[in-house]
Amino acid sequence: MIRTSSCILASVLLATSPRSEARPWSLTDIAPLLAGTDTIEVASTGAVLFNDHYADLKHDSIEQSWLILESNGAIRGIPRRLRVAKLHWAPDGRRLAALLEEKDGTKQLFWMDSNTFTVTRLTHGASISNFSISPNGTQIAAIEIPSAASSTVPMSFWFSENNDLLGGTPPSRQLWFIDAKTGAQRRAVVDSYSYGGPVSDHDPSWSPDGSEVAVVRQPTALYADFQEAQYVSVEVADGSVRLLNEDKIFALPETAPPMFSHDGKLVTVHTWDNKFGSREDIFVDNRNLSAGFDHDFWSCSQTRVAWAGDRLLASTMDGADLRLYRFSMDGSAPVALTPNGGSVDAFSSAPNGPVYVAYSTPEQPDEIYRVDADGSMQQLTHRHVLPKDLIIARTTFPTWSDGQGHTLTGQITHAVNSKPPLLIELHGGPQCADTSAFSPFAQYFATNGYSYFRPSPRGSDGYGDWSYKAIVNDWGPGPMADVMAGIESVIAAQLIDPQRLFLYGASYGGYLTSWIVTHTDRFRAAVAAIPVTDLALDYTLTQSPNIQRRFFGLKPIADNQDVLTDQSPVQHARSLHTPLLLVAGLKDTLPGGSPRMAESRLATQRCRLRRFRAPHSRCPSSANLQKLIRSQLSWLPLVTFLPHDEPVSAPRIDPRSTTGRHRKQ
Repeated sequence: MIRTSSCILASVLLATSPRSEARPWSLTDIAPLLAGTDTIEVASTGAVLFNDHYADLKHDSIEQSWLILESNGAIRGIPRRLRVAKLHWAPDGRRLAALLEEKDGTKQLFWMDSNTFTVTRLTHGASISNFSISPNGTQIAAIEIPSAASSTVPMSFWFSENNDLLGGTPPSRQLWFIDAKTGAQRRAVVDSYSYGGPVSDHDPSWSPDGSEVAVVRQPTALYADFQEAQYVSVEVADGSVRLLNEDKIFALPETAPPMFSHDGKLVTVHTWDNKFGSREDIFVDNRNLSAGFDHDFWSCSQTRVAWAGDRLLASTMDGADLRLYRFSMDGSAPVALTPNGGSVDAFSSAPNGPVYVAYSTPEQPDEIYRVDADGSMQQLTHRHVLPKDLIIARTTFPTWSDGQGHTLTGQITHAVNSKPPLLIELHGGPQCADTSAFSPFAQYFATNGYSYFRPSPRGSDGYGDWSYKAIVNDWGPGPMADVMAGIESVIAAQLIDPQRLFLYGASYGGYLTSWIVTHTDRFRAAVAAIPVTDLALDYTLTQSPNIQRRFFGLKPIADNQDVLTDQSPVQHARSLHTPLLLVAGLKDTLPGGSPRMAESRLATQRCRLRRFRAPHSRCPSSANLQKLIRSQLSWLPLVTFLPHDEPVSAPRIDPRSTTGRHRKQ
């Protein structure tokens, strides 16, 4: 249940025609700003490599471009026809190792001249997912994914707690060493492990002398086996393997991987107590470097770490801001390198040079900045300059109490009109939060007359370890109380129309939306995308049972079934009076049976289910998504929400009976 709200909205908005108004934000204004930069790498020459994700409205897709920022400020784009998936600088800074996508769908390594962008093939065969170049440039460590052999499902088989329900296991990722000159390959180690998985694929990290690489391995390539992942080092000479951690660790999906420094130190990231529902800390040579700094270094898979000489850079949620911190090895307090009021999406540093970041604020889209030694930030790119006559809505960060001694926060992007309606978006996770990065969705809603509120209830990132502990055995009542208190705070302070409240959420946000509307009639309408509505069913069918193990015990059904049942929204179906749209994908990795069960129980109530062929949680883009946007934005206008261009047939529901009523909780 990783955050998916923005992903779904991004895919959805691609397929919709722009509104006729010019200067309030239109969907065309949103398109260039849907994604942004997630990779920066500095060459030994000082050139900065970075990528830029953007929406291609013509082809209804999210595309990626790669650019090089030269030391003189010039920016050169790498030809898109090369279909670049990943790039790394060679040690000499004059060429790049390029992972290019072939016509058959595999990804192969090539050398690329950094001036002419001409390429020379290095590998054939199995598709490569991740790679890194040795310090002397003579070898490449690569993770290869063998093609799955065709097979039939057995007539019967024994279930394991993490299998894929079909009796099959995807092929294991393999670690290979590749000669950087000839392309000759040899398998680094032959064992039964998979060197990576769907949420543990990372570039190997070379030791400074090139004698070993640090990697992540897990028992199989199944998604759920990330919870059994190990950090290991593989000797280049003989393939021997050693564990890098003395104790069994636990790291959440897409946690930053182990990484060697230039002087041989090793950083790892995992939960501070190696338990499921805890904050992730930074360890250097197995010493907890961030123990006294109550910040989570997972941040819903947004945290990254990188060495800058003998210091460590790491990003972490600080309230609503995803900030970059610098850690020294002497135990002194970490130093914030980016200010409050904005978020960093990617960063990199030359060994002893300045730090480069992709940084944005609620009013300014992301650009590349240089962070100098004195802490000043110098903007280096101007790729996302907004039209001067485009309205920029103001965002503030309200706070309120959870009633138990903790201060909660959220973001509200303000509509300029008097007494506007309020759209509340609930994030996924549950261990996630919306950052203060620029949001084109917030600008779209606010400049078209609807204030846009994103609360962070208990369980959200940005608060510290207590927040995760607060939702153990409590996914519904506690977070709902926090959301409702935040809404009341916003209404009191911002002159919102309390009779026009609308609720939206996806993944865990879809769960919490479903929970809230079965426990209050306060909202005019709601949309729950790919929601979990039955916790026991979700635990039985999900590819990631670990999510519920974090908060409902190692054996949720055996030991905690009453709690799972009571906190499943379907158990409270008869209490639903709010118009509710459920959205699910026929190919979604989340169990489609959960919203289908909810729709079946709610069919005589005020609920409809729309199912689409696209697996929404993986953020695809296809013609089918046109139906998705039209369904969501046509559901809400039935109760006086956003105007829409192409309405579709939807149930005609009179909203008057649902306006402003709030049942006792």
